[in-house]
Amino acid sequence: KEKLTGELIISDYPNLEEINLSNHGLTSLIINNCPNLNSLNVRNNQLTKLELDAPDLEEIIAGQNELTTLDLREEIAELKRENKDLYQ
Repeated sequence: KEKLTGELIISDYPNLEEINLSNHGLTSLIINNCPNLNSLNVRNNQLTKLELDAPDLEEIIAGQNELTTLDLREEIAELKRENKDLYQ
């Protein structure tokens, strides 16, 4: 399996509900205009920056990264599960 590295921008997927990008080499992830996204797994990357425009997000799994920037462009009212080691 080829690993994704560097910055990844995901934009304009209004029907996307789940993203699993765990175990890659991503350093930055920007998600724009994904209004139905409810689950995001980016565990075990090299992320320092995570920008999210996903108001329906319910779950973020982002442990084992190096996050210094977490930008939630809109308030996420229904976030039910946030990985406890988000910044580790």
